[in-house]
Amino acid sequence: MLAPLMKVPARQGDDRYDRVMKSLHPEGDVWHYMQYAPLTLPDGRDVVADLSAATTIAPNREASELLRSTAVARLDDATRVQFRAKVSFMFGRNPDGQL
Repeated sequence: MLAPLMKVPARQGDDRYDRVMKSLHPEGDVWHYMQYAPLTLPDGRDVVADLSAATTIAPNREASELLRSTAVARLDDATRVQFRAKVSFMFGRNPDGQL
């Protein structure tokens, strides 16, 4: 799955900025900003992946291998679990079932 990265849609220091950047985790059973997956790039910049514009390149093996080999960053395991859950809820899937 590919999703474009964009600037956080709020100014740093605003409450909305903090809510967007914390939105990878639900507050109780509420997911805020479902369309965004917040990330911090290796250079320290905060961005969001726009899940509403996500696409897939499967099953094109060549393209998948190229993207993996040129990746500048990867999610750590804990973030990957939260990202998987948020994407699952975004697309109406049970994160505990098969994706």
